[in-house]
Amino acid sequence: SVLQPPPGGWPQSTGQTGPTFFSGGPARPDREIVADVQRELNRIGCSAGSADGVPGARTKRAFGLFLDITGATDDRNNVASEVVLERLRSTGDPKCTARWLFDNQIGFFEGSWSLRMDCRRRGRTYRVTANVHFTRSADGIFRGTFSTSQGLRGTITLSVSGNAFYERSVSNTGVADEGYWYPSTTGPTVSGKNSQGCPWVGWKN
Repeated sequence: SVLQPPPGGWPQSTGQTGPTFFSGGPARPDREIVADVQRELNRIGCSAGSADGVPGARTKRAFGLFLDITGATDDRNNVASEVVLERLRSTGDPKCTARWLFDNQIGFFEGSWSLRMDCRRRGRTYRVTANVHFTRSADGIFRGTFSTSQGLRGTITLSVSGNAFYERSVSNTGVADEGYWYPSTTGPTVSGKNSQGCPWVGWKN
């Protein structure tokens, strides 16, 4: 005899990797799932942009950073996943933020960084590069040393301020500067501005 489907049809698999589960109806449209994933990423501080249901580059970078920070092994290209959505919903603490990185990812700033700053003065733009090396001290503040392409050397500290890191540096000539470092959703990179309004970017070596 031929096996007949039950009333309402066979239960349909969600098609997701990981734990297998079934629903009594058709799987949700991918765009609807992605929009929910984007909302959850934004909720926990991983900036995915607007919840438009389109898994664009910004959403994938935010999702990738979430995976890197939490150590999850989900496919970073499969944003339209109910399993991923449930994982995000079960994440209570903010991730991808300065405070969370400071408290939970000690290794994020420890080590060597390269910085590039472009300043505009008197109608001209000039570029300064720098090398920075950080260690985390007993008081929880990141402390380090720096050297620039202009021959300056000095000390630098980082501490949490809102969703950014407040930076203060003092050169060997006695010149002090301050600014803010903002963690990026593209991996171990940061950006910011100094007290003179010069924008800069940095990446871990």
